[in-house]
Amino acid sequence: MLLLARKEVDRLRHHFIGTEHLLLGLIGPHGGLGLEVLQRLGLDIEAVRKEVESVLGSVPDDRPVVSVRYTPRVKKVLAFAAKEAVAFDSQQVGPEHILLGLLREGDGVAGRVLLGLGVNIEKVREEIRKGR
Repeated sequence: MLLLARKEVDRLRHHFIGTEHLLLGLIGPHGGLGLEVLQRLGLDIEAVRKEVESVLGSVPDDRPVVSVRYTPRVKKVLAFAAKEAVAFDSQQVGPEHILLGLLREGDGVAGRVLLGLGVNIEKVREEIRKGR
């Protein structure tokens, strides 16, 4: 999932990995159970992408992207995702846990977009249980 987020960073020519990049990676073709859950909840994935990209605006940086850092919010999301994985008795953190981490953090671009589109953390947990 982090590799997918990094690809979004490269595509957008940003110099950091934020919650928005995690979400864009999650809703891509390799989003796994996280993507499936959002689709089962009836989200229009293309609308999610457009909403995230409209919040970001178009500010490509002409400097080459050499080194990127995780924002403090992403670090918080990943910590929440690890706790969610433990709660689901998973051996590894999957896209579904990152989705829950994004929702738990809630204040980043991804969390605001998801919550604004009506994604409810308890419904996501329920769908994850169904999908396992």
